[in-house]
Amino acid sequence: MSKKTINNLIISIIVLTLSIGVCVYLFYEIDRKGVLLEEQVAILAENNSKENTYLNIKRTVQETEVERVNIANKFFKDENNNAINFLNEVESMAPSFGLVFKTEALDSVVDKDKKVQAIKMSFVYSGDKTDVMKFTKLMENIPYHSYIESLVLKELSSGVWEGKMTLIVSVKPS
Repeated sequence: MSKKTINNLIISIIVLTLSIGVCVYLFYEIDRKGVLLEEQVAILAENNSKENTYLNIKRTVQETEVERVNIANKFFKDENNNAINFLNEVESMAPSFGLVFKTEALDSVVDKDKKVQAIKMSFVYSGDKTDVMKFTKLMENIPYHSYIESLVLKELSSGVWEGKMTLIVSVKPS
């Protein structure tokens, strides 16, 4: 072989080795960029999902605004925007009189005579006759803007009496 052929062979081997090296490097970079692209696509999909969830929640909040206001208005509030704890007071007082107490109904109503929002509560209490009478008297004289709409007192058995009362309590005094 001539010297020129050997030089051409050496140059060809060097060029081939460099070409293979460049191809291997390019394939490695393409693979690495592919993995990076997959990660970025996953992050983008997650962000799109979060954005869709946010938009759905925002739309739901806007669509349910009226319903939420209606629900908030179902809670009994006084002029200071505090929940009225009157029923809790009555329920906690009854046992101190030795009575069994049960709330039957609790509704928000508009007092037809006074044209104000009121709470209509119906409850049943039972116990010794004197205790039932004392509790009834207390309910007649409670320091709230209220009146007794109906009251039924009856003897259940010897010495045990029951009171059924419907009480209207103004949410805001007239």
